[in-house]
Amino acid sequence: MSNKLSVNTVNRQLKAALSRLLRKDLCLLKQGLHERTIVHKFATYLQIKFPDWDVDVEYNRNINDIKEIVIDLEEKRIIPDIIIHHRQTHENLLAIEVKALQRPNRKSIAKDKIKLQRYKDQLGYDYACFILFIVKDSTNPEPYTIEWI
Repeated sequence: MSNKLSVNTVNRQLKAALSRLLRKDLCLLKQGLHERTIVHKFATYLQIKFPDWDVDVEYNRNINDIKEIVIDLEEKRIIPDIIIHHRQTHENLLAIEVKALQRPNRKSIAKDKIKLQRYKDQLGYDYACFILFIVKDSTNPEPYTIEWI
């Protein structure tokens, strides 16, 4: 890919967007708002950090086709939470799956991590990461974790 960024650069920009989300919109986590609300706001900050890329929420197209991956020998239609890419090309930088939970569900998280690996293997994303936001916890100084897949 012509615009490939290093994982260090992507990680630094991702963390900067997360920092801005926590600085400006921590109330979304504290109040336990719906995951889509948090994802949308986070994506707006990612767009600032990745100005030469398209940052889309729940984007379900692979050029002109429906985005699909194979899991357990079965084709499944997918809608990633956030992708950073160039629309209408095969330039796919980062796929992000997000969970915003008060009590993390291991089974649901494991499914998201499998999807992320398939995004890389089957759809050509350079990078993929899983972000867990812990909601309704005002005592946690860093209410998220990032896991690179």
